[in-house]
Amino acid sequence: MVMAKPRFNGTLDAPSIYRGSPSPEIDAVWEEIAVDARSVRMTAEQLLRIGKKPSPAMARYPDEYGGGYMVTIEGIHMLHCINMLRRVSWGDHYRSSDFAIHDSPEGFRTHLDHCIEMLRQNIMCRGDVAMLTYDWVEGSLDPLPNFNVPHQCRNFEKILDWVDEHRVIVPTSEMVRLEDTVDLLSPP
Repeated sequence: MVMAKPRFNGTLDAPSIYRGSPSPEIDAVWEEIAVDARSVRMTAEQLLRIGKKPSPAMARYPDEYGGGYMVTIEGIHMLHCINMLRRVSWGDHYRSSDFAIHDSPEGFRTHLDHCIEMLRQNIMCRGDVAMLTYDWVEGSLDPLPNFNVPHQCRNFEKILDWVDEHRVIVPTSEMVRLEDTVDLLSPP
């Protein structure tokens, strides 16, 4: 049995629970998919299977929280970045809360540039080759792209379900460097 590929609804004004003027409802749905890293644990053996070598610089959970290495799924980070761009696109509406989590406006700008660069790399890496056709639309001088095309997708709800089943929640005050931790001189 061949499964139908999902179609994105790319119509310019298509309704979505994720778009529109800032509101508590829209912020809540974005928070559900992107607000924190939703960290999970991996063992040293699992890290090796994904091509990562355990290192004394890697963050680990304290034994009282089950030990293991702290990891996050990249897709959740990408959603965090998209949400950051969404918030910036609304100008001053979010500005005070966005700046509040950074040491300075420059720190915020660095974070924003990081997100843009990560999204660029991710899009180029994945290289979606879905074909967009163009249609003539009454009142338009140029043909308009039809963004409503089939895509090969993963079930993101299932990914979030898996992450939430394996999530490790440790209060920030409990997440400390262990005795044998070695700090890197700069971020990897």
